Amino acid sequence: MVGVTWSHESIFPFNCQEESFTQAFTYATDRGAVVTSLVLDSAGLSGTLSSAISQLYELKELVLGHNKLTGAIPGELGNSPSLTIVSLEHNQFTGMIPATIWNLCRNLKLTDLLLHGNNLSGPIPQPLSGSGTMCPKLTSLTLGNNSLSGIIPPFIGNFANLSWLDLSNNKLTYVIPLNFANLTNLSVETGHGFSVAGNRLMGPIPPFKESFNPGAFEGNSPWLCGLPLTTLCAHDLALTTHQRPRAGMSPTAIILLITAIVVCIVLLFYGFFQLTTQSARKLLKKMRLPPEERSLDDEAKFPQGKLVQFCESGVGPLSEDTVLKSASELMEETKYGKIY
Repeated sequence: MVGVTWSHESIFPFNCQEESFTQAFTYATDRGAVVTSLVLDSAGLSGTLSSAISQLYELKELVLGHNKLTGAIPGELGNSPSLTIVSLEHNQFTGMIPATIWNLCRNLKLTDLLLHGNNLSGPIPQPLSGSGTMCPKLTSLTLGNNSLSGIIPPFIGNFANLSWLDLSNNKLTYVIPLNFANLTNLSVETGHGFSVAGNRLMGPIPPFKESFNPGAFEGNSPWLCGLPLTTLCAHDLALTTHQRPRAGMSPTAIILLITAIVVCIVLLFYGFFQLTTQSARKLLKKMRLPPEERSLDDEAKFPQGKLVQFCESGVGPLSEDTVLKSASELMEETKYGKIY
């Protein structure tokens, strides 16, 4: 029902549009008359939203969507103690979302906060000190189609009963908070479910319980990864590669593996051959050095031949012919050589 709904302490609630009521009740003239809902969506309204709205202490529903309201959302709105529905979507509000808006969580009655389709800018504000960040009855939070920037604050992941969370088409950066996976009531319905599409988000998508449409995440940076997108994250890619052999290697993979093994074996033998060849060349080079250029170690490694004189007891040195003749008669063979 469109219009302003009033209630009076002495009569039943009534609607100001009903023609049967001609008496004017205002807050100024009748303290017993209070506004309980203000539903004027698509009413062609323009101008700004007055901060005096917060003085309607019994106001439960503020529905002003699809109008031409401009200016900033008054911070005083957060001081309304009874609001359950705030619907300001599809207007022309500008500026930052007031941090006092989260004061509405204090009354533990807020169910809908709809701000999508405006010209709001700046970061999503953190709650003020002492403000509640637990809205146990909040089911709809829509901030999409604005110009919001900065990160997605993790405290939104504390709104456990959210079924409609729209943060799409902003300029939000960094990652999707991991605790969003705890939002198990998010709807997969397109248009009235979860969406962070059209931002500048990156990193892994949290492991949501529900299987969302890829469209809920599309239009972000190329570094946004994980299901339901086709871009795998680094750890998923490593896991997939590690598990692939268990499912059977493809013929191409087998050929590449065999080729790699053969190449490794050839290189190993080539390296061993080169090492052996260089060692042999060094050995030959040392053996060809003149005696005066060899070190004491070389002398130990390569002993030189010495002249040995053979003598017979009481006779003197033996002649060369006698020694050569005796060499043909083997007397004994030991580990040190042969004795003739």
